[in-house]
Amino acid sequence: MTKLLQHTRRPDISFHRNGTIRITARVAHLLSLQPGDVINIMTDNGEFLLHASRPPHTIGRHQGQCYPTKKGSHNFCANSVRLCRALLDAAGIKSQRAAFIVGEPLECHDTTHVPIITKHPL
Repeated sequence: MTKLLQHTRRPDISFHRNGTIRITARVAHLLSLQPGDVINIMTDNGEFLLHASRPPHTIGRHQGQCYPTKKGSHNFCANSVRLCRALLDAAGIKSQRAAFIVGEPLECHDTTHVPIITKHPL
Protein backbone atom coordinates (compact mmCIF):
# COMPACT_ATOMS: atom_id res chain seq x y z
CA MET A 1 0.00 0.00 0.00
CA THR A 2 1.05 3.59 -0.65
CA LYS A 3 -0.07 6.70 1.19
CA LEU A 4 -1.60 9.36 -1.02
CA LEU A 5 -0.55 12.14 1.39
CA GLN A 6 3.13 11.84 2.25
CA HIS A 7 3.11 14.93 4.49
CA THR A 8 0.06 15.89 6.51
CA ARG A 9 1.79 18.77 8.34
CA ARG A 10 1.10 22.10 6.67
CA PRO A 11 4.06 24.49 6.33
CA ASP A 12 4.48 27.62 8.44
CA ILE A 13 6.46 29.72 5.96
CA SER A 14 7.29 29.43 2.27
CA PHE A 15 9.95 31.08 0.13
CA HIS A 16 9.79 31.48 -3.65
CA ARG A 17 12.74 32.36 -5.88
CA ASN A 18 10.70 35.22 -7.36
CA GLY A 19 10.85 36.88 -3.92
CA THR A 20 7.45 36.01 -2.47
CA ILE A 21 7.41 35.01 1.19
CA ARG A 22 4.19 33.65 2.67
CA ILE A 23 3.83 33.64 6.46
CA THR A 24 1.07 31.81 8.33
CA ALA A 25 -0.91 33.34 11.17
CA ARG A 26 0.93 31.13 13.67
CA VAL A 27 4.31 32.61 12.77
CA ALA A 28 2.87 36.12 12.58
CA HIS A 29 1.52 35.69 16.11
CA LEU A 30 4.85 34.32 17.41
CA LEU A 31 6.71 37.34 15.97
CA SER A 32 3.93 39.83 16.80
CA LEU A 33 3.92 40.99 13.18
CA GLN A 34 2.15 44.19 12.26
CA PRO A 35 1.67 45.61 8.75
CA GLY A 36 4.86 47.44 7.78
CA ASP A 37 7.22 45.31 9.90
CA VAL A 38 10.33 44.04 8.13
CA ILE A 39 11.47 40.43 8.38
CA ASN A 40 15.03 39.22 8.12
CA ILE A 41 16.93 35.99 8.71
CA MET A 42 20.01 35.58 10.88
CA THR A 43 22.30 32.56 10.80
CA ASP A 44 23.83 31.04 13.90
CA ASN A 45 25.92 27.84 13.64
CA GLY A 46 24.03 26.65 10.56
CA GLU A 47 20.64 27.52 12.03
CA PHE A 48 18.35 30.05 10.34
CA LEU A 49 16.51 32.40 12.69
CA LEU A 50 13.60 34.51 11.43
CA HIS A 51 12.94 37.80 13.18
CA ALA A 52 10.91 40.94 12.60
CA SER A 53 11.63 44.58 13.32
CA ARG A 54 9.95 47.91 12.86
CA PRO A 55 11.85 49.95 10.23
CA PRO A 56 13.44 53.13 11.63
CA HIS A 57 11.71 55.23 8.98
CA THR A 58 8.08 54.34 8.46
CA ILE A 59 8.03 56.24 5.18
CA GLY A 60 9.19 54.37 2.09
CA ARG A 61 9.48 50.80 0.95
CA HIS A 62 11.77 48.22 2.48
CA GLN A 63 12.83 44.73 1.41
CA GLY A 64 10.97 42.08 3.36
CA GLN A 65 8.22 44.48 4.45
CA CYS A 66 5.14 42.53 5.61
CA TYR A 67 1.54 43.13 4.67
CA PRO A 68 -1.66 41.12 5.31
CA THR A 69 -2.74 38.81 2.50
CA LYS A 70 -6.26 40.26 2.62
CA LYS A 71 -8.35 42.51 4.83
CA GLY A 72 -8.93 40.96 8.25
CA SER A 73 -6.46 38.12 7.63
CA HIS A 74 -3.75 37.15 10.09
CA ASN A 75 -1.60 35.64 7.31
CA PHE A 76 1.14 37.87 5.94
CA CYS A 77 3.19 38.21 2.76
CA ALA A 78 6.52 39.87 2.14
CA ASN A 79 8.76 40.36 -0.90
CA SER A 80 12.53 40.08 -1.09
CA VAL A 81 14.27 38.28 -3.93
CA ARG A 82 17.67 38.60 -2.21
CA LEU A 83 16.42 37.09 1.05
CA CYS A 84 14.58 34.21 -0.63
CA ARG A 85 17.41 33.23 -2.93
CA ALA A 86 20.00 33.52 -0.15
CA LEU A 87 18.00 31.19 2.12
CA LEU A 88 17.22 28.65 -0.61
CA ASP A 89 20.84 28.60 -1.81
CA ALA A 90 22.21 28.29 1.75
CA ALA A 91 19.81 25.39 2.41
CA GLY A 92 20.89 23.71 -0.84
CA ILE A 93 17.44 23.83 -2.44
CA LYS A 94 17.40 24.06 -6.24
CA SER A 95 13.63 24.19 -6.80
CA GLN A 96 11.65 27.39 -7.38
CA ARG A 97 9.97 27.28 -3.97
CA ALA A 98 10.26 25.59 -0.62
CA ALA A 99 8.08 25.53 2.45
CA PHE A 100 9.30 25.01 6.00
CA ILE A 101 8.11 24.38 9.52
CA VAL A 102 9.33 26.69 12.28
CA GLY A 103 10.41 25.77 15.78
CA GLU A 104 9.72 27.30 19.17
CA PRO A 105 10.50 31.03 19.55
CA LEU A 106 13.71 32.20 21.22
CA GLU A 107 14.38 35.52 22.95
CA CYS A 108 17.73 37.10 22.10
CA HIS A 109 18.70 40.77 22.60
CA ASP A 110 15.07 41.71 23.36
CA THR A 111 13.97 40.33 19.99
CA THR A 112 11.94 37.21 19.29
CA HIS A 113 13.60 34.81 16.85
CA VAL A 114 11.89 31.79 15.32
CA PRO A 115 14.13 28.96 14.00
CA ILE A 116 13.34 27.78 10.46
CA ILE A 117 13.75 24.01 10.17
CA THR A 118 15.46 23.63 6.78
CA LYS A 119 16.54 20.01 7.19
CA HIS A 120 13.22 18.65 5.89
CA PRO A 121 11.52 21.10 3.50
CA LEU A 122 7.90 20.35 2.64
